[in-house]
Amino acid sequence: MIGISFGISGQLLPNISLVESVAIVGILSIIGLISLAVATRAAMHSAPIAEIGSRQ
Repeated sequence: MIGISFGISGQLLPNISLVESVAIVGILSIIGLISLAVATRAAMHSAPIAEIGSRQ
């Protein structure tokens, strides 16, 4: 956020409140966890033991 803030406003620190910063970090964390859950579920769709001997 520092790089974007410096590029837009010329200030190193973003001009947002602490609550807004925590909200941004929280939302991005939730999006990251959801993406990991979806990717893991897709990778583990079939039983790993059954897939060891199969040819895809």
